[in-house]
Amino acid sequence: MKMRHILLCLLLSANLPLSAQVLTGFSARYNNSFVDWDIYVDSLDNSAGNLTMTWQNPDDWTQWSYRMGDISGNIKTKWQKDLTQWETRGSNKTISAQMMWSNDPREWRVTDNKFSLEIKCRFGNNWNEWIVDDSKRGFFRVITRYENDPRDWLIEDELDPSVSFPMKMTLLYLVMFNSVPKQ
Repeated sequence: MKMRHILLCLLLSANLPLSAQVLTGFSARYNNSFVDWDIYVDSLDNSAGNLTMTWQNPDDWTQWSYRMGDISGNIKTKWQKDLTQWETRGSNKTISAQMMWSNDPREWRVTDNKFSLEIKCRFGNNWNEWIVDDSKRGFFRVITRYENDPRDWLIEDELDPSVSFPMKMTLLYLVMFNSVPKQ
């Protein structure tokens, strides 16, 4: 009976929707460039997806695409050249992100029009750690693997399954975009 229960749990977990995937990290694919990223779920051993700048020549930071298995989407500025508002599309969802305070990229509100999450730098101008701490939706923490090195990030993803994968991608993107050099 116990073996049957274990097999049933394994089968059910194998069919979890992508939003239930636990993000564990992301890394710049190349040491000298921040336009191509590998995304990790469940472990840091194998890349499960990617986040890529759409127009790399010349570097256009206003539009990105992501892919994780069969799921794909894009992230772009809501208004051309306005880096204070972003929109993520994927999995039949639209997620909006907006700076909480004018000209202050340390704190963002992310919404799917059903609920909102706030992501912010944990310690003011220290871009090494970002957090979401929501009493209803859970905890999400992103930290640099090595202090002051924005090429590799670790993720503590304890968000509720109601948080969609496009919303998680928006959180990941905001951390990356606001923490890396643009030149």
